[in-house]
Order: sequence, then C-alpha cells, then structure tokens
Amino acid sequence: MLSEQELYKQCVSGSRAAQKELFDRFSPRMLGVCYRYTRSMQEAEDVLQDVFIKVFQNLQYFKGDGSLEGWVRKIAINTSLNHLKKNKHISEELEIDSARKVEGPVDLSIENYDSKLIWQTIENLPDGYRVILNMFAVEGYSHKEIAEQLGIAEGTSRSQFLRAKAHLKKMLEKQNIPIHY
Repeated sequence: MLSEQELYKQCVSGSRAAQKELFDRFSPRMLGVCYRYTRSMQEAEDVLQDVFIKVFQNLQYFKGDGSLEGWVRKIAINTSLNHLKKNKHISEELEIDSARKVEGPVDLSIENYDSKLIWQTIENLPDGYRVILNMFAVEGYSHKEIAEQLGIAEGTSRSQFLRAKAHLKKMLEKQNIPIHY
C-alpha cells in the first residue's frame, strides 16, 4: 500500500491504478460521511460519486498541509452540504426554525448509549438538526465555521445544536432509553 504522499503523486501524474487505490482506500469512510448528511444510502452513493469527481478534478490543488484523507473528507462534507442546500432547502429550514424560542441547554451525554441506536435515531432527526449535530459533534467544526459553511448566523448554529440535542433526547425517551446527565 502506497503512502498518502506517494499515492497523491501517482494520482496527479495520471496513474489509473493509483486513482483506483485512492478511491478504494477512502470511499468506504467517505460514504459514511455522505450518509450522515443524506436520508438514504442511494442518495449518499450519488453524493459520493460527485465527491470523487471533485477529488480527481481538483487533486492538483491539494497543498499537502494536512492529510489527503482529511482533504477528501472536507470535499465530502462540502459536497453533502451543497446537495442538501440544492435539494432539501436546508437554509430555509434553518432560518425558519431559528425564529422559534430557544430553550435552555440540554446536557445529553451520548457516549453511554449503544452507538447503532444513536445513529439510527440521529438519522431520523430533521435535516437542519442532523446537519448541525453532525458538523459540530461528529466532525468537530466550531459554530463559527458551521455558520460560514451554511450561510447562517453563528447563533443559529448554536440554537440548532441545542434543539438537536433536545429533540434527540425526546426521541430516545420515546424509545424508553434512559437518559443520563
């Protein structure tokens, strides 16, 4: 298996074998990223195709500042978000929801739960909640970065995250899952 740097060099030079290796190495993880932002595996697979088209079209612009996988992940996240904005009107959902009253903070520690159950429950969150929760809690974006990515106010990102946690808590309670603070 090639190092990321060697894989990158060979891909840029046009090696089809290296391009296949890059796809084979990163596509399973990037499919997971795409799936977290979409509603179905078919939709995630469509987005994944767009991701790798962008990766191969822009590979020469990779600066090598971080890992190649991190760069591909960023493209996967941005492509997933653009897909949602284009097809789901996520910006409208976020703006409409931001007008609602924000309740106080909800402390929900999800580390104590079965991860499969948590992911299944997160998949059923409204798009706006799911996107913010994924970006902040899973991908590690700051609320400022989320706001810039989605074209919303930083406060909207914060309030959506709080609402997402509260909504997730209610969904888990409906499944009789004990909530520990």
